[in-house]
Amino acid sequence: MTNGWKVRNTPESFWAKVEVLGPEECWPWTGQKDRQGYGVTSWNRKNNKAHRLAYQLHYGVTLRRVPHTGKVGDAVLVLHRCDNPSCCNPEHLWLGSFLDNNRDCISKGRHKTGRGETHNSRTHPECVARGERHGSRTHPESVPRGENHHNTPLTERDVRIIRERISQGDRQLAIARAFGITQGTVSHIKSGKTWKHI
Repeated sequence: MTNGWKVRNTPESFWAKVEVLGPEECWPWTGQKDRQGYGVTSWNRKNNKAHRLAYQLHYGVTLRRVPHTGKVGDAVLVLHRCDNPSCCNPEHLWLGSFLDNNRDCISKGRHKTGRGETHNSRTHPECVARGERHGSRTHPESVPRGENHHNTPLTERDVRIIRERISQGDRQLAIARAFGITQGTVSHIKSGKTWKHI
């Protein structure tokens, strides 16, 4: 006991949750796993990936924790040669960067582009909010309209004048030039595609 706390984080307690098999085989983590199948554990009151901790304990190194910023750099990740997320065999693990991880993923055919028929909206259409379930229908107050929209140069008064000029037979291009907008914007106002709340 140390300061009333039981010391639980020892290499022995960690390896007790790893099924150690032959030197060439995968050593699966038998403890808790995340959605992707990676082993997770608490070590010194911080959450860790089990394979990352296995590498550090086996090789006696401390790897710095670097958040993924989207930039390619020298951030150290622990990658699997075996493509088994729960594997903790140090012989199956290697150090690399985010770029190395992406290249490894692509070379092994695990990279999902999420386009066409493999896009989430096609593989799980029930998860896509459409029609009456869409946020613009369930919470219409959250959708900025008219003058409240950040991208509009027009006011409600401008739209009324534009509609009046359209009804008088003015050309859409002339109206667009007068208000500093595109002819398409005038067309959308005319058809009611935009500013239909006025």
